Amino acid sequence: MDKLKEFFISFGNNLKALNKEQIFHQIDLGLQIIRKVVLNFMALGILALGLLFGIAVGYFASILNEESIPTVSQIDKLIHDVDQSSTLYFADNSSLGEIQSDIVSYKVKSNQISPWIKKAIVASEDEDFYIHRGVMPRAVFRAALSDIFGLGAQTGGSTLTQQLVKMQILSSETTFKRKATEIFLAMRVSKFFSKDDVLTSYLNAASFGRNNKGENINGIGAAAQGIFGKNCHDLSIAQSAFVVGLVQSPFAYTPFDNKGAIDKNTVKYGLKRSKIVLFRLYRDGKLSKEQYHSALKEDLSKEFLKPAASTKHINNNGYTYSAVKEEAQDILANVLMDDDGIDSDKVKESTYKRYYDAARLKLSQNGYKIYSTINPKINNSMQQILTNSRDLFSETHTDSVYDQQKNDFVELSEPVQHGTVVLDNKSGGVLGFIGGVDFKLNEFNHAFNNRRSPGSSIKPLLVYGPAIDSGIIGSHSVLADFPAKYGNYEPSDYDQTFQNRFVSATESLAQSYNVPTVNLYQALRQKDTNLAKSYMDKMNIELTDKEYNELGISLGGTDHGLSPLQEAGAYAAFSNDGDYQRPYVVSKILDPTGRVVYEHKTKKVKVYSDATSYIMRKMMQEVVQNGTATLLGSNLEFDSDKLYGKTGTSNDNRDYWFTGSTPGITISSWIGYDNRSGNSYNLQMSDSDSNLRYVARILNRIYENNPDFLKLNEQKSKPKSVKEYNVLLKTGTLPGTINTNSSSFTMRGQTVESLYAKGEPKEISVNFGIGGYASDYRLFWANYFGQYNGYGIVSSAFKGMEYDTSNPKEYFSYYEAPRNSSSNNYYNSVNNNQGYYNQSGNENYYQNYNQTGNYGGLNNSNGYNQNQQTNQYGGEDQNNNQINQNQSNNYNNGNGQ
Repeated sequence: MDKLKEFFISFGNNLKALNKEQIFHQIDLGLQIIRKVVLNFMALGILALGLLFGIAVGYFASILNEESIPTVSQIDKLIHDVDQSSTLYFADNSSLGEIQSDIVSYKVKSNQISPWIKKAIVASEDEDFYIHRGVMPRAVFRAALSDIFGLGAQTGGSTLTQQLVKMQILSSETTFKRKATEIFLAMRVSKFFSKDDVLTSYLNAASFGRNNKGENINGIGAAAQGIFGKNCHDLSIAQSAFVVGLVQSPFAYTPFDNKGAIDKNTVKYGLKRSKIVLFRLYRDGKLSKEQYHSALKEDLSKEFLKPAASTKHINNNGYTYSAVKEEAQDILANVLMDDDGIDSDKVKESTYKRYYDAARLKLSQNGYKIYSTINPKINNSMQQILTNSRDLFSETHTDSVYDQQKNDFVELSEPVQHGTVVLDNKSGGVLGFIGGVDFKLNEFNHAFNNRRSPGSSIKPLLVYGPAIDSGIIGSHSVLADFPAKYGNYEPSDYDQTFQNRFVSATESLAQSYNVPTVNLYQALRQKDTNLAKSYMDKMNIELTDKEYNELGISLGGTDHGLSPLQEAGAYAAFSNDGDYQRPYVVSKILDPTGRVVYEHKTKKVKVYSDATSYIMRKMMQEVVQNGTATLLGSNLEFDSDKLYGKTGTSNDNRDYWFTGSTPGITISSWIGYDNRSGNSYNLQMSDSDSNLRYVARILNRIYENNPDFLKLNEQKSKPKSVKEYNVLLKTGTLPGTINTNSSSFTMRGQTVESLYAKGEPKEISVNFGIGGYASDYRLFWANYFGQYNGYGIVSSAFKGMEYDTSNPKEYFSYYEAPRNSSSNNYYNSVNNNQGYYNQSGNENYYQNYNQTGNYGGLNNSNGYNQNQQTNQYGGEDQNNNQINQNQSNNYNNGNGQ
């Protein structure tokens, strides 16, 4: 303190020593210095402002070059059409319905709005509204600097004009690209439209929370009526301030909850906000002191309307309306994200939900046009056929369940539900579908969203298609169908049976045998554990690694399941020469100005080769001609040789499937119970036949109305890449000589054409097939050389078995391979089961056949009768009216059919 005192005494003494002239000189000198400094700063400031302005202009110009800017006439339509429903259309451009909003809104004219409302909205939201040209200059610099220097996109301070642009033209997301477009459009709006026009449009478009019926309200007209029961021209100053205050945060300040009752938590914030609006009116001189204090004293809580019941009815128009609307909302949400520079594939769930809600709001208010792929004739025919086919299926159960909302027990109907999809193969567009039995009883879409165990309908996609495509098998390679055990897993064919023979891949698929399929899936996994998964991933079928690691997946045993839409899309790939196209229902979306904001573009993914697709079509034709779907073929009104497909049955008959294609369309049909009440209702065996008859009726109606959809006259030539080999019917190998350690013999017999997409048939060997124990091969060779044994006689795991079931090794015919046994890895068991034979095993183990009837030590004392075959598939008299179904054991492995 002493030093500071000394400084001021010294400064005073020096000042006294100066005369007035010297003092003024010093002051003038100081002012000159200050002036020069200020001028230099001003010059630098002007240069900086010019530079910043140039940067800002250049920045926005670069952004706007990438953006599609609406014309003035388009802007006119967008800002004035504040309550226009979007329209859905069928494929023939006939109306499917309008997207009805859950928002109460109606338009008012400028002269119907109270002057106090207009003054209040300007005072509280944009005090420079009548001065600026749509944006505040500082906002332009702030937006540019925020992007350039990475300061973040939240710039704030949007004018009423900018807010109108965000509500009616753009999304509300504040990305840099969107902010630049918003500023540019706000300036155009300000240039071509009057201030009163902008203000009126804003007040008609803004959200005002809820009314006394719990309904969402948009627009000042609906707000005045829904909150105070008045026309917006008749609101008092205090009432005007309250509704204007709502626009800042409508659902945080709204006086009502979603049931129309006063919300004590939010209304207090709304009342506080109204006082802020009143103060700003008073501060800006729009209210006198008397008017201000009078408005503050007005008790608004007594003026709110009493709760009332909602009279607004939303008609969902059924499954078709809902499916098209939901896909349109998803598409528009992705469009909005793309416009904002957000990668929709990497977006967080919360961000997606925000855009989805924005899309839903736009579609409910802004007059979009959504065009679908749904053919009205096909779709309506499917609905009629379902109604007329209800008597084909099992009974509808009725359960009594407790309803918490009603605090009482209610009856719940449990009918056999349906999910059916018909796709156009060429485009992937959905021509028609059945979402369920009755939308009023159950709105869940069983065609698109119902993921159930596919049973054996998964076999062509997961097992046989990849096996053909990777060269593991040809169409007539043979697979073992004998009792087998993999750890604790014991697969069997339908009704716990085994064919006890080697069957061709075509027969196995046609008759839906399970054991051969498990053997083949095992071979796939031994070649590459991710091989099957790679095919499914390409078709957007998402299963877990745990599921792929279970052998039961090959029979449809999944935790997550597939939907009919997924199956239809996957099967259509076989018709498209192996190209997968994601199924869709929305083809195009136009905004209110007629601008195309979305148009479907086909994206093809190569899953199977042309050759594989051709071979798989041939193999699945056998399913309809001679296999588990012969009933379907016999009920068609056109030649069934152009139809291929596969049936499916899950454990305990919970699900029945048929998915198949003609050259023109693919159909997938699932039936089953939802079991919503917690019961476990299963289908009857007769429902499998009923599903096939139901599918036949749909295909017949399509053929009757327009056979061109089926494209039955389309001829697809065999690809040059398909290789044909004459192989032995019994072994699936090329004819040839088998050499053992002491002798050799030539293998001959009936041959059959086997088609290969890759690779070629194996040379004849003792253990020629895929799967099977050593004892299974001994049984085959003994039978081949004339012994009458149990080879080819269908046996059951529960009855008629000649094995000693007390000895598991004998029961499952385990064979412990010699230590010097060579192996080809991908034919070994996944679980490394002892003795499960691989295709290049130890041939020397077998002794040569001798005239006494022994081969490899096998004697003919097992008591089996000679197999009497009644057809080429070995021992079963097939009846077209009886569908041969396959069912596996437990372990969630699905049934085969």
